[in-house]
Amino acid sequence: MEEPLRRGASVTLADGGDDTVGRILSLTEDGRRAEVRWHRPHGGERHISVEDTAALRRVHESELPPKPEGD
Repeated sequence: MEEPLRRGASVTLADGGDDTVGRILSLTEDGRRAEVRWHRPHGGERHISVEDTAALRRVHESELPPKPEGD
């Protein structure tokens, strides 16, 4: 069984593309919903949304885009 998602974990949408990565800001007590700050690699736009954790998958460090300078 996979370890449950935790605050600070890097994630992407399980059925989406890997071009948008986010970091979990908070989780509900039951762990079923997560507030995610999305980092869009092109343009640097940031967006926060609440997602079902079943719709998320953990992203390995090797999948992360390079961090922009000064971020």
